[in-house]
This record gives sequence, C-alpha cells and structure tokens, in this order.
Amino acid sequence: MSTHQSQVPVHKRPLHVQERPPLVAPGDLQFVLAVSFIVGLHALPASVRPRFLMQLSRMLGVAWYRSSMRDVHRVRHHLQTIFPNRWPNATVEQIIRQQLSLTVWNFMTLNLIPTLSQEQSAHLLPVAGTHHLEEARTQDKAVLLLGAHIGPYAYPIAAVLQSQGYKIHEVGHARPRQGSSWLYRKLYWPRIQKTCQHMKVIDPLKGTQNNLLDVIYNKEVLFLLPDQLFILPPDVTRPPQLVPIDYLGYSVNLETGGLRFCKRLETAVFTALPEFVDGRYHITIEPFSLPTTGLKPEDLATDLQQFMDKVAHIIETQPFLWRDLRRSDLLERLYP
Repeated sequence: MSTHQSQVPVHKRPLHVQERPPLVAPGDLQFVLAVSFIVGLHALPASVRPRFLMQLSRMLGVAWYRSSMRDVHRVRHHLQTIFPNRWPNATVEQIIRQQLSLTVWNFMTLNLIPTLSQEQSAHLLPVAGTHHLEEARTQDKAVLLLGAHIGPYAYPIAAVLQSQGYKIHEVGHARPRQGSSWLYRKLYWPRIQKTCQHMKVIDPLKGTQNNLLDVIYNKEVLFLLPDQLFILPPDVTRPPQLVPIDYLGYSVNLETGGLRFCKRLETAVFTALPEFVDGRYHITIEPFSLPTTGLKPEDLATDLQQFMDKVAHIIETQPFLWRDLRRSDLLERLYP
C-alpha cells in the first residue's frame, strides 16, 4: 500500500487496492456513452441542453435496461434484498428503469456543468426554498446545507444555487471509483475533475480543513452529504468520528466530522432533498432543527439519525432516487 493511501482513515480506504487498473471494466460502456452524448449535445444551443437532457436520459435508461443485464440484476437484487416483497415484479422493473435513467441524467449533467453560463445553470433543475438561504445571508449567518446520495448529484444543485448568487462549497472525496479501469480514468475521470474544479469542491482528504473554516468564517454555504456509508473492518476499533445509525432496517456507519464542525460554530442548518414530480427532479430546501445541542458522539448520532430518517422516507417513497442501488458493495455497507 502506498504512503499516500496509508494516510487515509481506515474507514475511507477502498476495499481493494489496485496499483495497475484493468484496461477496461464492466460498466465502462455507460461512461463512454455519457461522454459521447455530451459531445453531441455541444451541437445544440446551450440554452436548450438542460431541457433536452431529461428526455434523452429516459431513452438511454430504457436502452441500458435492455442491454446491461449485469447492472439490471444488481439493482434488482438490492431491491429484493433490502425491500423484500415490497412491490410487485412489474413495479420493481419500472424502478430499475427509472434508476438507470437517473444515473444517465447524472452522468451527462456532471459533464455539462462546466459548459454552461450562470443563466443556463439556473435551469438545470427546480430548487425551491432558497428564501431560507436568503434569510440566513441577511442575518449574516453561515449555512450548513445537508444533502444525500439520492436524486441528482450535488453538483447541479450547487450550480443552480451559484447561479443565484450564493457562495456554496461542496464537500466531496474526489477520487476514481472502486475498481475503475484505465479507460475510465483516461476518458471520464478527467471530466469529473474538471467539474470539481469548476464547482470548487473541497476534498478533506487533501488536507483542506482550513478551507472549511474559511467557508464558515466568510458566512457562506457548506454543502455536505453525510449519508456516505462506511465499512469498518472487524479488527479496527470504532473511531470517535464514526457512529452507527439505523437505516432502512439495517445498521450503517456514518461520519460525524462535518456536522460536529458546523455545530460547534453554530451555523444555520437546512436540508436539500429531492423528489420526482411531473417528470422532473425537484429539490426543496427546508430548515432542519438538530434534536441535540451536544458534540459527543451519541449527540451527533441522534442528529444524524433524524436526518437519515428523512432520507429513508424519500427512498421508501421513490426508491429509484437512491443512487447507491447500483453500488456493487452496497450490501457490504449494511449491517443486520
């Protein structure tokens, strides 16, 4: 294992370390197609690209469903394992198609963002409740915005808010996905990095904790996705920043660092969570009252539990929004 890898907290390290990635890997076709269609979209006027993406993602989602049995089987297996006998078979297949369509939409939007002006970014998707952010800005308060790995990626949400004049900084761990191939890293990963640079994503694994402080001290918006599910090796003592949470009938490990940091500095807290209405993804920003005032792990666990209950309700209502359904290691991250 490399020196750089050993500096990463144990619960954030990949399950398997590959010094030499394979030339190609299962799933590469989807990334190649996403890049190809984005290149093709450049032939369209920039003003119509966001509107065209939704229709195109539906078409490609159906094509993906019919052509990639590996991905379809994985999503179906996860649905049947986590939600046994919840829906009839026809509904399960519809959920799979919708989930793949969302994945395509996210792939293409991620590539599209750096090509859009602020005015064009404002039309990526509807975001309601921004008056809450405006009130916090009027009161000269920093904001912690809590999102989740459901629905649209955080990047288009942040792009919409940026277009409205909010100084927003997303916290994310930007590194190639587990098991990624040489083709992915050469063709698709540089485009993700370009979007991360465009959106000024903060990666705490790169020693940028001072950037988090700057966001709070400058009374700006810190966009955090605390629902990342971590695997704790059985021979490792649970670190204080990792707490167990009940989630969809399982126990999962969540990190408290970002929440503890903002709670200590008394930022305003809001959620930014999605729903799918009338054929579009919608985001609603709402105030979120933390149930505790303490900073102990058990206090932060209670806070995160309330947030994750909101996330679980959305997944149970519209399961296709859960992006982790395609994770090959999802079931390894859920504990009985």
